[in-house]
Amino acid sequence: MRALVQRVSEASVTVEGDRVAAIGPGLVVLLGITHDDDAARPEHAEPLYERVAGALNAQRGRFGAHMEVALVNDGPVTVLVELSPPRS
Repeated sequence: MRALVQRVSEASVTVEGDRVAAIGPGLVVLLGITHDDDAARPEHAEPLYERVAGALNAQRGRFGAHMEVALVNDGPVTVLVELSPPRS
């Protein structure tokens, strides 16, 4: 799982012409969930996405949709966080 975190003065997400989320000053998290080198299957990735968004009490886009993300960086402050599953 990778998260690119950016500090913003404002941001919004639009899906099919409808604004589904918007914030003022805060953080935008662009979340990618993978399995090995390929993108994770939706039935695996979506519950993880929902769990992360819920833990952050975050507004969200629409999983699997084509989203238009607009943001105004405040900084620049950008942090890349990468978590790997434990190896067995």
